[in-house]
Amino acid sequence: MKDGIIQSLPKPEDVDSAFETRIEKFAKRELISGLFARGILLVEGDSELSGLPLFSQEHINGLEDSGVEIIKGDGKDNVFKYALFYDKCGVPCLSLVDNDSDINWLLKKYSQNNIKSMILCQPKDYETSIVGMGVFQECWMDLFEEVYPFKNYKDNYIKPFVSKNSKSKVLKQKYQDEEYKKIKTFEELVKLLNTDEIEEFQREFLHLNLAGIVNDKYVATYLIYKAEEKMIEDFIPLAFSNIFNLVGIYMGNNSICENSARCIVNKISNSSFECTEICEKCGSIKTGYTNVLQVKGDS
Repeated sequence: MKDGIIQSLPKPEDVDSAFETRIEKFAKRELISGLFARGILLVEGDSELSGLPLFSQEHINGLEDSGVEIIKGDGKDNVFKYALFYDKCGVPCLSLVDNDSDINWLLKKYSQNNIKSMILCQPKDYETSIVGMGVFQECWMDLFEEVYPFKNYKDNYIKPFVSKNSKSKVLKQKYQDEEYKKIKTFEELVKLLNTDEIEEFQREFLHLNLAGIVNDKYVATYLIYKAEEKMIEDFIPLAFSNIFNLVGIYMGNNSICENSARCIVNKISNSSFECTEICEKCGSIKTGYTNVLQVKGDS
């Protein structure tokens, strides 16, 4: 039912044949379950799918409190297709995407198809947000060693330097130095890196060795446990907290924040919304668009 009118549900093939094939093979159950959710948050990959719900549970008025179900699209193209499908169903839908090189293509597709979905652009990718956590910086070596003991998995520690899937040109260049090929302990490896290089190593290690639903859940659970053990408050990455706030307000959960009534999200939900002091603490409307918010995070 949409606007009081009973409508027949669209079929996956109404989006395109490739989307129909994906749904038949992998995602029929999640597609159907999304029809019964109050709202849907579409994400690109496993990291957001498995990690965000765990951090959300530690956040006052998280995603579950707003009745939002997370569905993975596997890349921007499928995020768009899911959004198109649920838009045809009249199900409130939000899209969370990385703000990388192909973002303008995606936004154009939404506009061309008149998809009524709020799009949230992350300030950083998931791994970068994790690396920026204070609790991560306190225990990252223990975390990596717990999953992959260096003495047994040295090759995993070398991947950020040599793998074709590593995005770090700096690390690949440094591995030309013979010192790196002689290291025997994790501590020796870290001593060869400066602060910026350590952060690149951390990101690449997470991306290359700890990706996937099971690993992402483990990392999030480990960090939450360590934060509680060390009694660290406000440990959730600022970008994640802002995402939870913006999603909640979009879904009508006005207990999210004392500034909910003047949040910038209201401008996306209602183009005629007027307010003398619109709150843009969590995000701001992307220039040239009316339904795209640039999420704010740690500088």
